[in-house]
Amino acid sequence: MIQSGNSEYSIVSDREIASVIGNFSSGMVMNTLHNILNDPDRLRYFSIGNLVNAYETDYKVTVAQHPDLAQDLAKARIDTYEAIINKLCDHFYLSVNLNGNMDLYSVASNMYQFLVAEFPQNVVNFYYNLMLREKNNLYHSYDLEALKKAKDSSTIYSRKVYKTTDNKLWMIHTNLDTIITDMYAQDISLEQVLELCYANNKVLAKFLSSFLLENHNFYQSFIIPFMNGVNRASTITHIRLQLQPMIMDAAKSLLQPAT
Repeated sequence: MIQSGNSEYSIVSDREIASVIGNFSSGMVMNTLHNILNDPDRLRYFSIGNLVNAYETDYKVTVAQHPDLAQDLAKARIDTYEAIINKLCDHFYLSVNLNGNMDLYSVASNMYQFLVAEFPQNVVNFYYNLMLREKNNLYHSYDLEALKKAKDSSTIYSRKVYKTTDNKLWMIHTNLDTIITDMYAQDISLEQVLELCYANNKVLAKFLSSFLLENHNFYQSFIIPFMNGVNRASTITHIRLQLQPMIMDAAKSLLQPAT
């Protein structure tokens, strides 16, 4: 604390210190987190800012400006991350198994990124990678071979998109809406969800799986309700787009006059 013989100056300084520390108490952050979690409009965006990362940035700036408060601010930081982790666990029916060596910022930040900031995009990634992994089983389970003869516009479009790549994928592409609904009955664990959401980041999937435990089935509790909500059409569109690795070539072919 700044020392001064002037009592009025000391009072102002104390108020400034209290204000600085108060800004980094868990109360303000938790109110913001509560509002975000209970705002249905957040699910309309495929990616929003990471509250935890924003808090960490502000924390570093404030410590640099007030090095004499570093100890108090560090305690407020840890308390806030513990509160965020507990709040996310309560909201998403999860538990955490943390060891003493885990960095709480990394835990809170990655939990928030997975569960909140990028949840809609993670759902897209989940289904995209699930379709790629299960394409052979899906093709035979739904007798998609018989549907290849269909002449509706969606089947014709999908066939053109995949005509030089994968016949199975274009049939899945065509019947994606039905397939996703029928897959609701599957028993998919949180670990499997993480593996599919982060198929291109196995280190992160393994990190989250190392401490996250589901108290209720996460897939049934959150992914299915999300897919049954107002975002279904846009989400399926995004999945289809990710299933179209040659979409530009296919679009060009569609514009070419028939021969």
